[in-house]
Amino acid sequence: MVRHIILWQFSDEVREAGRQEETLELLRGSALSMSGRIDGLVCVDLSKNIAGGEYDFVFCADFISQEALDSYQTHPLHEAHKARSAPYVKHRLVADYIW
Repeated sequence: MVRHIILWQFSDEVREAGRQEETLELLRGSALSMSGRIDGLVCVDLSKNIAGGEYDFVFCADFISQEALDSYQTHPLHEAHKARSAPYVKHRLVADYIW
């Protein structure tokens, strides 16, 4: 299994408008829409980062293999999720590990 984790910051526009909670729900719904629809994607979640710090929320997905994660990167549903998310996010930190 491979765990794929991304820590994200909201865009300045989201922060300035005070729309963090609303945006978090929108992005979470988008992420969850991939569940059960991409081969090799075991589970996916997106939630508020409760640890504090510079990153606002966490995306986490588990894959059956590195090959499944590689395939996911260009999957049309993932591409659509990235396009929906782009206006709302900026800086990210990514980590993947085998477990």
